[in-house]
Amino acid sequence: MKNGNEGVLGVFFAWTIATILLGTMLYPYLQSEGFSELEMLGLATIGFGAFLIPILLIASYGRTHSKSSIFAGMSIMAASLLLLYSDSSLAAILAYFLLSGFGIILFWYPLNVIWFRKKTEENAFRGALYYAIPVSIGVAVPAVAGLITGLWGFAALFATAAAVMVLGLAFSQRIEEKKLRGSLRQAVSAVSGFRTLFFIEGFAWFSISVVALLITLRYFSLPADFGSFISVTAFIAVALSFIFAKMSDKSKKRREFLLVFSGGLGISLVLSSFAGTLEWWFWGMVGISFFKTLFFPFPLAILVDRRGNLAHAMLGRELFLSLGRFAAGIVSVGAYLALGSLNSVLLALGAIVFAYSLVFEFSKKKKLGVK
Repeated sequence: MKNGNEGVLGVFFAWTIATILLGTMLYPYLQSEGFSELEMLGLATIGFGAFLIPILLIASYGRTHSKSSIFAGMSIMAASLLLLYSDSSLAAILAYFLLSGFGIILFWYPLNVIWFRKKTEENAFRGALYYAIPVSIGVAVPAVAGLITGLWGFAALFATAAAVMVLGLAFSQRIEEKKLRGSLRQAVSAVSGFRTLFFIEGFAWFSISVVALLITLRYFSLPADFGSFISVTAFIAVALSFIFAKMSDKSKKRREFLLVFSGGLGISLVLSSFAGTLEWWFWGMVGISFFKTLFFPFPLAILVDRRGNLAHAMLGRELFLSLGRFAAGIVSVGAYLALGSLNSVLLALGAIVFAYSLVFEFSKKKKLGVK
């Protein structure tokens, strides 16, 4: 990432800080506005469903431009944050979830292509860096988000996140403009062998970014305590992410790492669903944070290792990840209606995430040529 390196890193850091500020306190905000657990699950599902619209639009149009798309994604996200800052109505909250869905895809699709376009022998380590930057920032920023909210309220938090996102827009102008071409057919074909795996990975994302946070919300009434809890449980994952990813590059035994980390994440989610005390939930979140930090770099590294058309592959990845997240939301709402608790939802999602390791071992490892 020599050309436009400052711009890529600048937008990466700005986006990460702003979205972690927001993401930490989004569900405490919704709870303060009177939304129930079921309603928050529904809103999250709508938001992830919105991811599919820009993906299909990009695929239908056949091309997008990297710098312009990143700029548009950050602008839309900043606008959605300012919308939350200025209006707490149901219409504004729904608009936030829909707009942020557009912004996230417009930002991440071209950024992923730029980040991994240099094919190297250390793709797992690059993938670890890609995920460890948000995790590292996530050690401190949730506590800062809780502090800001506790002292000045949710509006101040949204304004701060929007200001950081606007700052990132300046960095986006340093990114080299590249035309990224790809159709839906090419995107689907480029992730042959990965489609089921990315779909199931989407369930892991929903479990961690929505359900686990909603359960955590049960244990804390103060934003500062909620944010500090997220920061503390994230700390353990940072160093191990680099260590194990580097070990994978040296040993080339991606299969063992993928099986252990995906299976470990599924088991952590399942066991955490039985938590009945804060202490038990704390260690459950430590386990979830540990395994998700170690697991998420590997599917992406294997995809990049295939050395196919990266623009097609990343668009296909976004498509099936988004389908998985949306399906996870639907399953979550259905499980909550049927069983009546978030713990039951986490149990169901955790079992599906655990199935990732089984699908990979018995169906996909030979097709993907992973050793």
